Amino acid sequence: MKQIRRKSGVTLGEVLVAAFLMSIMCGALYGIWSRVSYTRSLTTARGIAKDEVEICLKQLERDISMARATTFTTAGNTMTMDISQKDGALTSKKVPIAYSWTGSKLTRKDNVGERVLTSHLAQNYQGLSGGIAIYREAASGSVNIKIAAEVKPEGYANLPQTHVQDILITIREEAAGAGSDTRWVKPVNLDPTNF
Repeated sequence: MKQIRRKSGVTLGEVLVAAFLMSIMCGALYGIWSRVSYTRSLTTARGIAKDEVEICLKQLERDISMARATTFTTAGNTMTMDISQKDGALTSKKVPIAYSWTGSKLTRKDNVGERVLTSHLAQNYQGLSGGIAIYREAASGSVNIKIAAEVKPEGYANLPQTHVQDILITIREEAAGAGSDTRWVKPVNLDPTNF
């Protein structure tokens, strides 16, 4: 009797089962990758919006808190003020600052030049025309500013991510009646025996 030798290999059924299992694994991996990519895009967009709003508010806070109360004005899409800047050891000079926002850009202009603080202002977000709302309370000498930035995630432009933040800033000269309060006046003679 002849012996039948079996050749090593795989059958068609085994190949089909392996292909089926591989397609299930690839589908699951694609789903995970797709979700991670989606989450990364949204998180990145939110981070950009938050960073830009915070940078704008810090710059606004710095300028407004140093502004001369009598020079701070807002009209339409502009805000202007004068701040004192050290010119030498004991002298200072008046520097005009202007902020303007058109479309999705917020720009700051001073004696050095003009720069864009953000190009992602949200348009008409919950009543914020142009992405910025400014309320000045003359009695308390404070300015409340609210900014909304909107960033479209990469690959998901139909899902813009918005960050809204507001800040209350006190204009230095108006704080505590600064014009007449001696605590706010810089002493001329710094001799310690005068205190």
